[in-house]
Amino acid sequence: EQPAESPDGSRTQFSTSTTYVSGSLRVYANGLIQVPGVHYTEDIGLDGYTFTTAPPTGFVLAHEFLVR
Repeated sequence: EQPAESPDGSRTQFSTSTTYVSGSLRVYANGLIQVPGVHYTEDIGLDGYTFTTAPPTGFVLAHEFLVR
């Protein structure tokens, strides 16, 4: 699925549709898998994740995860 928020070059937090199992989140930017702890961190309490650096405007984000 894709986050509700769109990359704008300054936003770093993106949401998932529901709470997910810790460690199951996979995030993609323009089709390329991102490395947890390097490119993003899980924000399970917020049902989402935070990028280390804001993705530029126009980037296509997607994520997948196991539902709790």
